[in-house]
Amino acid sequence: MISVLLFVAGISIDKKTEDVQLAFGDYALYCFISVSLVLFAGFMSGLTVGLMGIDENDLYLKLAVGFQEEREQAKRLLPVISQHHWLLVTLLLSNALATEALPIILGYMTCGIIAVILSTFLIFIFGEVLPMSILTGPKKFYLASKSVPIVKILMYIFYPISKPSAWLLDWWLGLNHSKSLDNDHLKSIIRLNSSSSYRDSFIPGQINIINGAIDMKKKLVKSYMIDINKAYCLSSDLVLTRNTLKNITGQGYSRVPVFYKNNPQEIMGVLLMKNLVGVDENCTIENSGVKLKRVMLVGQEATILEVFNMFQKQNRHMAFVTESDGKRIIGIITMEDVLESTLNRKFR
Repeated sequence: MISVLLFVAGISIDKKTEDVQLAFGDYALYCFISVSLVLFAGFMSGLTVGLMGIDENDLYLKLAVGFQEEREQAKRLLPVISQHHWLLVTLLLSNALATEALPIILGYMTCGIIAVILSTFLIFIFGEVLPMSILTGPKKFYLASKSVPIVKILMYIFYPISKPSAWLLDWWLGLNHSKSLDNDHLKSIIRLNSSSSYRDSFIPGQINIINGAIDMKKKLVKSYMIDINKAYCLSSDLVLTRNTLKNITGQGYSRVPVFYKNNPQEIMGVLLMKNLVGVDENCTIENSGVKLKRVMLVGQEATILEVFNMFQKQNRHMAFVTESDGKRIIGIITMEDVLESTLNRKFR
């Protein structure tokens, strides 16, 4: 477009001198070209800020959970936004050509100083401020998606210049320009959302759960385990009398560790309280025929998230915590402890 306008302007001028008076037709032509250059420069300037300010993660988010219109907009924008440097060079080059050509055209209509002042004013107001305000406003996704066909045409028109420049920038600066958030940033965003007036903003209980889930991979088992000497355990040679069974069930536990002859370092398994229903009295746990659940071991340096995943994978609710070398048992951790660490509250 710029090349065509400049070509038309060049044809209409054989030789420019200060004494030559422009014909009305030439004057109208230069006015048309000047207006076109200002609008084109503004369009490119607005798109530079609008398109380059869109993060790929935002588009993927709209594709996943956005409304139908938002998903369609994201589909149109992603192929262009993903070509970050190619798009950037194309928009900057188009804008530069328009802004540099404008004073030249205005120079044919008036003197040099006035041409510079006039072009600066026009570019500042109509080529920078207004288009940037519009294309970064609430309708930016809609307007940006509508401009994609024009942008693609420009990308291929300036391909010989913009694409090699983009390759160089890709090699120098890298390809990944999407913003990634760490855990602290995510928690801050969630906290800010809770203080907003939106109907679907988070409530304190939700924030507590989300923050706890985010921190699961930082929290260590050794900080939330129950010391083996304080845990309620049973010996394999314990005789299951009526009073003993009443005492065991009265503890309120659904699972209890069982050690061989009360030696915490020799684990036999985990006793499910429901399996004591109908068990023969006056016999030891070892000889009662009650099946014990297999033992699961975790290191004290394991994270709460790792233990949670192990519980899910192995369908367990209790694990025995060992020292770093795995030779000595120092505690137990249950699914309840994992949930307490995640929710940041005690259940009892």
